[in-house]
Amino acid sequence: MVSGIFTRPRARPPLAAVSSQQNMLAVSTEDELLAALTSLPRSDGACYGRAINIIADITLTRTVELLRQHSGLLITSSSNARLSTKTAFSPAFFVRQNASGVTIDGLSTTSAFLSAVVVQAFANSGLSILNISVNSAPSAITVASLGTVASALIDGCVADTASGTNASIVSIAAGSTTGVVIRGNRNFRGAISAQSASSCIITMNSALGAITASPSFNSNIISFNTMVGAITVGSTSGNNAITGNAMNGNNITTSTGTGGNSIVGNTNVGTITNASTDAVTSNT
Repeated sequence: MVSGIFTRPRARPPLAAVSSQQNMLAVSTEDELLAALTSLPRSDGACYGRAINIIADITLTRTVELLRQHSGLLITSSSNARLSTKTAFSPAFFVRQNASGVTIDGLSTTSAFLSAVVVQAFANSGLSILNISVNSAPSAITVASLGTVASALIDGCVADTASGTNASIVSIAAGSTTGVVIRGNRNFRGAISAQSASSCIITMNSALGAITASPSFNSNIISFNTMVGAITVGSTSGNNAITGNAMNGNNITTSTGTGGNSIVGNTNVGTITNASTDAVTSNT
C-alpha cells in the first residue's frame, strides 16, 4: 500500500536529557570552588544559566575573584554554608569589571570570618547579593562595597545581635553608581556611607544605621526604613525623597546640600535641619 501525502509521521524519539551537572556544580572546599570557576564558563565567555552550590562550610585563604567570563553566574548554598577566612584579607568575593549579572545568595559568615567586606564590586551591572547572614563576625564588616555599579540588588540580609552593632549593609564609593536597590535587610546598625549615587532606593530595612550621603547623592529614595541612626545628605547632593521613615529620635539633615529634597511623613524625628528649597511636611 502506498502511503498518502497525509500519512502521520513517525514519532520523534525523545531527546537525551542534558545533565544538570554541566550547569550546577556542588563544591565543599575552596579548591573545588576555584576549580568550578575555571570549568563553568562557556565557550562564549559567560556563565548565564550556570551555578555553584556550596554544600559544606568553607574556609577561604584568598579573595575569590569573579571575572567577565563569570557573568551570569549564581553562587549559592542549599545548606546555608558558613564562611570563614584563614586571615584578614578583604574582600571575600570581588566582582571585577564587566562581570555582569552575578548573584551571591544564601551564605553565612562566622566568628572566624576575618574579612571586613563580604562582596566588593566595581564597574559592573546586575549584581544581586541576597540572604547573606552575618553571625558573630567582626564588628566592622560590610556586606557590599560598591563602586561604579549599576542596577544592583541587596535584599534579605540579616545580622545577628552580636555583630549587628557596627555591621553595615553597604558602602558606595566615589564613582557613578546608579539604580541600586537596598531592600528588606535587618539589624545592620553600622553607618552607611554613600557617594556619587543616583536613582538608588534604600527601603524597608529595619534597625538601619546612620546614612551619610555626600557628595553627589542625587535623585535617590530613602523610604520606609526603621532607623537607629541619623540621615544626613551633604554637599553637592539634592533632589532626594526622604519619606515615611521611623526615625526613633534621630535627626534628618540636608542643609549643607543643594536642596530640592522632599522630607515627608517621617515619624519620631529628632530635629530636621533642611535646605531652604526642600519640601518639608507631615513629619512628627
